[in-house]
Amino acid sequence: MMQGTGGGAATNSGIDFQQRVAAFFVLSMGLELDCSSILEREHEEKICKVSFETEDAVDDIVITHENSRTYLQVKRKLALSDKVDSEFFKTIDQFVRQYIVSQNKCECYVILTSNHSSRKILSDLKKITTSARLNGASPQDNPMSKSERITYQSFLNTLTRSLERNGFADYDTESLHNLIRRIYVISLDIESNGSYEKAFLASISTQLSTNPKLLWGYLISKTLDWSKGRQSVDLNGIGSFIEKFIKDEKPESAVNQDHSTVFQMQFDPEKYDICSGREVVIIDSFLSDFDIALLELYRFDENGEFRVKFHDSEIEMGDGSRHKLYGRFSTFSGAERFIAEQDWLQDKKIMIGPINGDDDFDASPIAVAYSEKVREKVLESKEISKCMHCQEGLSNASVLIEINEENLPFDVGIIHQRCLRKSDRVLGIASNPGMDEHPELQDFDYQRWFLSLDHGQALWAGFSEISQQIKHVLWNSKSAFYKGGHLCIKAVLGDGGVRYVQERGRVQRYDAEKAELVCNQLNNWIVDSKEKGNPLCYSSDGNIQGMHDDIQSHSSQPVDLIECSRFEITQYTRGISLLHDKVKNYYAPLISFVDSGSNQPLHVNNSAFLITSPMDLKVYLKNWSSIGFSYKSYKLNIIENDEDFDRFMNWAIERGVNVLVDPFFDKSGELLKGAIVEDMESLNSEDDSRDAPSILFIIENENGTFTHLFRDFDNDLTLLLYDECTADTCNCMGCQMYTIRAQTYGQENLDIRRTSDTAVALNLGDGDTVWDESFIESNKVCWSDWENVVF
Repeated sequence: MMQGTGGGAATNSGIDFQQRVAAFFVLSMGLELDCSSILEREHEEKICKVSFETEDAVDDIVITHENSRTYLQVKRKLALSDKVDSEFFKTIDQFVRQYIVSQNKCECYVILTSNHSSRKILSDLKKITTSARLNGASPQDNPMSKSERITYQSFLNTLTRSLERNGFADYDTESLHNLIRRIYVISLDIESNGSYEKAFLASISTQLSTNPKLLWGYLISKTLDWSKGRQSVDLNGIGSFIEKFIKDEKPESAVNQDHSTVFQMQFDPEKYDICSGREVVIIDSFLSDFDIALLELYRFDENGEFRVKFHDSEIEMGDGSRHKLYGRFSTFSGAERFIAEQDWLQDKKIMIGPINGDDDFDASPIAVAYSEKVREKVLESKEISKCMHCQEGLSNASVLIEINEENLPFDVGIIHQRCLRKSDRVLGIASNPGMDEHPELQDFDYQRWFLSLDHGQALWAGFSEISQQIKHVLWNSKSAFYKGGHLCIKAVLGDGGVRYVQERGRVQRYDAEKAELVCNQLNNWIVDSKEKGNPLCYSSDGNIQGMHDDIQSHSSQPVDLIECSRFEITQYTRGISLLHDKVKNYYAPLISFVDSGSNQPLHVNNSAFLITSPMDLKVYLKNWSSIGFSYKSYKLNIIENDEDFDRFMNWAIERGVNVLVDPFFDKSGELLKGAIVEDMESLNSEDDSRDAPSILFIIENENGTFTHLFRDFDNDLTLLLYDECTADTCNCMGCQMYTIRAQTYGQENLDIRRTSDTAVALNLGDGDTVWDESFIESNKVCWSDWENVVF
C-alpha cells in the first residue's frame, strides 16, 4: 500500500457509483482478470495498481497496467455542455491537462458512466471517439448526423477552450485529433442489484471461499477510505485486504490428509500441494480372502519412468498383468473418501497395501518436477466453470483430476463427480462456496453466462421502463436466415447524416438480389410517405425509424426527427458494424430448462419458460411450483446468442409450445407479468386468424381508401361494412367498432395483426356482435370471394 501526497482531490463522500466502479477494478486486479472487454481494448489488459484521488490532472481513479495507464473520470450522470462551469467541461479539462504533461502515448482517458447519462454522451460522443480511433482521418471527415455534428462541435469547443486555458493555444490539428482518439466513453451497469453486478459476483464466486457479496461490500467501503486518504493499492497489496475471504488452509501430509480438504476452483499453487509421487488405486483383489484391494504404489522408477500403466478401466502392472480398476487417487485420504461414498463397497472385504517405508515420495525430484507440470496445466485452464468431460457447466461440488493414461494426451481439469472415469487420477475436491446459497443453479456455467452478457439482452434491458406487466414480443423467423452478404443499405438523411438498415440492433447484410429488392421497397416507402404528407424519418439519435406522425403520436415526449432522403446500397465492411451496431445480441443470453436425463427442453402446460437473470431463479421456481413446475432433475441451458435463440424458437413453433420470458403467475395460475414471445409469421398466417371467433379486416384499396370486412368464424358470417373508408374523416361502422374497442381496452392493448400485403386484422375476440337482420341481408357477402384478399 502506498500513500499519495498530491492535493486537488475532489470530494468523494456519498458517491456510491464511483466506489462501486473502484471496487470493481480493485477486485478485478486482485483476481487477475482481463479487463480488455470492459475498457474496450483490442488486447489483454490486466491491472497492476489502482490509485484514488491522485495528484494527477485526472484525479478520480487511475489504473496502472504493465505498459500504460488508464485515467478514469467516473460520472453516474453526465450531460453534454461546453460551459466552463459544467461537469462535462471539468471532465474534459482534466483529460486535456493530463494529455499536455503525458509522456506515454498509450495513456487513455475514460468517461466511465451509467445509463443515466444523456444520449449525446452515451451515443453521439461515444461514436465520435470510436470513429476517430478506427479512422485515421479527422473526426469531422467521418459521416455524422445533425445530432452528432452538434455534439462534435460542442466537444470541439470544450477541447479548444481547455487547451487555450491550459497554455496550449498553439496546438496543431494532429495533436487535437490524437487527444480525441485517446478518449473513451464507457457505460457500466454496476449499480446495486444491476444485471452486471449480479453477473460479475456470480462469475467470481468460484474463486472465493465465502459469499462474494461480503467481499464486494467490504471493498466498496474500503475504496471510500482509500479515496479519502488519496491512497493506491497494487497487485501485491490487495492480498492483505482480501486474504480473509480466500480459504488459506495448507493441507496436511498426503497420508494424514483430512477428508474435508478441498481445492478451490481458482487453484493457488502457493497454497496447495500436488501429490505426484504415488499411485493409490482400488482394484479387484488378487488374494482370495479379499474382494477389493486398496494399494499404494510407487509412481516412478529410478529412471523417472512410470512404473504402471492405465487403460481406461484397467491398470497394467510392471509384470504386464492387468487388473480391473475402480478408482485412482493421488492420496490415501482421497481413496478412503471414495470408498465411504460407494454403497456397493460397504459389504466388501478390502485389503489395504501401503508402501513400506517412511520416504516422502511426493518430495522426490521427479515427483516435484511432475507436480510443477500439473500446476502449469491448472493455471493454463480458462474453463473453470465447465466440466472437462461432458463440457457442461460446473457450479456445485466437483473433482480436480489429472488424465495420464495410454492413448490419451496429458490433461488436468475439473469435472462433475458423476463424470469421474475409472482411470481419472483424483487430485482433490473442488468446491464453490460462493454458490452454496444458490443450489438451484444446478451445473450452471457462470463464466460463460457472464461473458455472454457483454452487449447482450438489448430487448429485455429496456423492459424495465415499460409499465405494462404483460408484454408481447414479436420474433421474426426470417431474420434467422439472412445473416451474411457483402452488401448493406445506407439511409441518407436530410441533414447529411447517415444511418444503416438494421435488424435486431445490428447492421443488416444482404446479397445483391435481396439488397436491390429491399432498397427499392424502402425508396418506394419514402415516395409514398411524402405523397401522404407523413414522411419517413429517423430520430436524431438513430434509435427510432418510422413515419413522422406515427412516431410523434406514440411518444410521450416530442421526438427530434430527421427526414430520410433516400436509401443506397453500399459495400459492407467491418468498420460499419463497429460504428453502428448497437448490440451483439438482441435477445440473448437467456436461460432455458432441459431434462437432465433426456436433455430435452422442459415445458409446463404447453409453455416453455426462459429467464433473463439466473440469480432470480429461486424466486421463479417458488412461484412456478404453484402451476405444476415440479421438476427435480432439470439442467440450466444457456442460450448464448441470438442464433441459439432462433433455434429454440423454431423448436417451440414446430411443437406448438408457447414461449414465456420471466413469467410470474398469480395464485390461480394466470400470467401476472412477463413477456410472451410470438412468431410474426405465425401471426400473419390464416390459421391463426381463424382461431379468433370475430375479426374486423381492414383492407387498403388502390385509391388510398379502405375496405372494412367483418368475419364471424363461429357463425360463418361475412359482412362488407364499407368499401371506401377515408380513415381520419370517416365514421363508418368499421371505424366505430375500432374506436369503441380502443377506448375500452386501450390503443396499446389492441390485437392487430397483418394478414397480407394490403390487409390487417383486428381481433374482436369472442364478444357477440348483434346485427340487424335487414343489415345482414344487405351487407352479407361470400367468404370465399374475400379469403384470398385478406390472406
